[in-house]
Amino acid sequence: MATKLYDQEFDPDLLRVLKERDILARANPVQGVPLTYNLFQRVAEIEQLFQQERKANPLLETTPPEAWLAAKSIPDIQRIRRNVDLDEVILGQAVQLHFAPRPAKRSVSQEPNEGALVTTVEPYREKLRQLYLDLYDRRKSLRGILVLGRGLYTVREMSRARKPTSRREAIILQGIMEKWPNPKIARTLDEERLTPRKGNDYKSYRDMLKNRNQLFYSMKSAIKKKYLAP
Repeated sequence: MATKLYDQEFDPDLLRVLKERDILARANPVQGVPLTYNLFQRVAEIEQLFQQERKANPLLETTPPEAWLAAKSIPDIQRIRRNVDLDEVILGQAVQLHFAPRPAKRSVSQEPNEGALVTTVEPYREKLRQLYLDLYDRRKSLRGILVLGRGLYTVREMSRARKPTSRREAIILQGIMEKWPNPKIARTLDEERLTPRKGNDYKSYRDMLKNRNQLFYSMKSAIKKKYLAP
């Protein structure tokens, strides 16, 4: 089966480079290394830029890093996927949501009677790297990368579609988006003291996954369809 490509989204000059690289990489995978290296260098530049800017503007230390990362990466997104018509407000919120939920561990400094100060965006490195790798992937659409359905045209619609209605749905959705293995999803649900809905004969989600995994997969599929269907 032929792979669907989203070439129409790319800047034409960049697309020619990507097509040439893909042909060469199929013959010799090492041909794909320079692009990956350059992308990771761009991520390193963004990390360094945060350090420079926070020294000049201390307010960055109390600003959500997702907002700063979105502000810095959106010009690159618009340059790479030049032909995607997406409202800038929606794009801004979608990119911030791409970096959420926030990492559990963040390097901070703590002063008496003050809140935690953001001193680095290093915990977001992997998500930032993945974003840039995806942006250059001809097999992925921008809406798919940012998990935006085709019908999402307003900020209100996007917010409504992206917010789970329960803790159970939030955990499963997070697991899907972050590609957790099923045992981790089940374990996290159990650790949150959530139990399968009434009518099921299982005391825990790990029990459900072990003894009737098709029911667990069906539950996961329903959440995916509800929040992430294109």
